[in-house]
Amino acid sequence: MSKIRWFFWCVAGLGLCALAMGFAGVLHPLGDSLAVARTWIAAGGALWLGLGLALGLGARRIVAVCYIALALAMLPVGIAHLRGEAAGTRSIYQKNMLFVEKDLRPLAADIQAALPDVVSLQEVTEANAQIRHLLRGYPTWEHCAFNRVGGTAIASRFEAEAGSVICAPGLTAVRLLPPDRAPFWAVSIHLHWPWPYGQGAHVERLVPLLEGLEGEVVMGGDFNMVPWSASVRRLARAAGVSRLGRVRPSFELPVGWVPIDHTFSSEKARGSTELRPRLGSDHMGVLARY
Repeated sequence: MSKIRWFFWCVAGLGLCALAMGFAGVLHPLGDSLAVARTWIAAGGALWLGLGLALGLGARRIVAVCYIALALAMLPVGIAHLRGEAAGTRSIYQKNMLFVEKDLRPLAADIQAALPDVVSLQEVTEANAQIRHLLRGYPTWEHCAFNRVGGTAIASRFEAEAGSVICAPGLTAVRLLPPDRAPFWAVSIHLHWPWPYGQGAHVERLVPLLEGLEGEVVMGGDFNMVPWSASVRRLARAAGVSRLGRVRPSFELPVGWVPIDHTFSSEKARGSTELRPRLGSDHMGVLARY
């Protein structure tokens, strides 16, 4: 085998291994970290194999099998982006506020214009928590501290059940009492960064809390992870919820946009999602109607 052919198949093999490991988040958090890059790995792999095929560096059948593997790897991503949507009368506005001090009036105005039932917020600090005073008609405000970049919070147009607030690192949950339907839980989540940081252990701590919520649950958060990852799917199962609407890439990395801000409601609910402007944050907002 020539050196060029050997180099081509070494690179192709490493890429396919990385792609396969991106499905192994249930075994090790490294799998979820690679799942974030699944789109780019698959696209780069397709280009690499196409180049090798054009230059005659590999057997056509082997290259065809690799292409099929890449296509199968992209199926969950494609389904997540293309799933059908259905508008509804209930709503949640998800937003990582960014912990730096800023003018809060544009964000407050955007929330008021959307008029969501629930607002899930992250990176809420003493300074930007003052947005609660700009939100008219939102009597419920519950804030739980997290880390140096701020905590999580829930704001709602509905009153909260007394004594129902649950605080944990990266989680705020409160049971709301709407006048026209059964009480439900509203949850705001902010996960640690993925492996090699502490996201895996963080998920382990939150799962029992979410499993303990009885009844309908509405959840929004900055999960620092893509929706097809093991971490996000595990939290959704624990809360008994499904993701609302299509995937919306909400955060920009140097290599492109990634969907890490998500909204969920109890199983069988369908919804539509739309992005809202950054408004002083490094995250787009996500408004879901379901």
